[in-house]
Amino acid sequence: MRLSIGANLFCWGRYSEHNVSYYNSSFGYTSACISKLDPDIIILHTSFCGLRWQAEAMTELGQTFDLIASHRALKIALPQDEFYLTDQLEYLLTRLNTSILLTCANPDLWNKLYPVLSESLTLKTILTGYVDPKFVQHANKLTRPSKMRPIPISYRAWNAEFWLGDHGRQKVKVGETFRDALNDLNIASDISLDSDDTITGDAWIQFLADSRATIGVEGGSSLVDRDGSLRLSVVRFLEKKPASSFEATSKACFNDDRNSLELKCLSPRHLEAVATRTLQFLVGGEYNGVLKPGRHYVQISSNFDNIKEALSILENPTKIDRITETAYREIVGTGTVSYPAFVAEIEDEFLNRVIARPVRYMDGMKRLTYLLLDWFHWRVIQAENYYVKHPKLFKILSPFKPIYRWMSNQF
Repeated sequence: MRLSIGANLFCWGRYSEHNVSYYNSSFGYTSACISKLDPDIIILHTSFCGLRWQAEAMTELGQTFDLIASHRALKIALPQDEFYLTDQLEYLLTRLNTSILLTCANPDLWNKLYPVLSESLTLKTILTGYVDPKFVQHANKLTRPSKMRPIPISYRAWNAEFWLGDHGRQKVKVGETFRDALNDLNIASDISLDSDDTITGDAWIQFLADSRATIGVEGGSSLVDRDGSLRLSVVRFLEKKPASSFEATSKACFNDDRNSLELKCLSPRHLEAVATRTLQFLVGGEYNGVLKPGRHYVQISSNFDNIKEALSILENPTKIDRITETAYREIVGTGTVSYPAFVAEIEDEFLNRVIARPVRYMDGMKRLTYLLLDWFHWRVIQAENYYVKHPKLFKILSPFKPIYRWMSNQF
């Protein structure tokens, strides 16, 4: 998986002072999962909240929802991509009897995103990701001065679909505009908007560490699609007029101010660049108050008219190193936006008020069993992803899928 997703998922097990078990609901979820562990707190991770994207999964896991909802544990949800299928997300959180919602949206957007839940839930704004000490440790082994890095400037993004709105398209526009400017200046780059060029795992750290600079914008969206109708409208419009530009599609499908949204936030990718001491060219924004223009990154105007001027810094390695070292010292070095600090903050504010029961020896054995089970689940998913990319193998081995699914549920 992507390092940022893994860090976000496993931060509780790595840095919590409490006992933590994981369960992957894609393999089914039985009453034994709760009755054997009987947790004091249930954290509904981003990946679980993402079930709303799959109508089939929402139906299949109905029993799972009922089991979680009926348990006495305090439920805490961490959704992301809150601009899409927001009605389904509200329904899911209500059905699960969620008490605390850790959202990426600022308070001024809470009523718009969660008109039903904003009055009944405790909401807290958090970042989409934090600095992972494991990432930093690996990055420090690879990092070198900017003048020794072979890639002048790099970038990876997927070609965002039109239904994500103007801000979603910014990730594409910044890549295309920089690529053109670099070509005009005859500066080498490694920029791709093709999903097939996605880099994951440790290779991503190496990629950033090999780059003098990278580019980017704030994460988020300028549209909210509460029920999926906006996306469907775009899909139908492009089926009729496949050659249409974003501007034409936008004019035809996004003519309702009720769908406008200003959800913008810092991305884990920005923090990863800081950790590898990679200079960032970023379109101006708030970046949750973490990144400061001129001090932590080189600011690009929203209309991209200062790109060529900004790129002149590539000829000044000393200035590059000064900005990247400042960013590293003030963001990574302080530890204020790290996963250990995040986990400790949430525990102090919410988790430690729950009166935990004494831990027995057998409880420890059960947790160990579930840790092994979670490891096994991810190996199965890894194998499935491999086989899907190799159709012939998948066709041969697919009859065995029910067998290892059955085996995993026997734990």
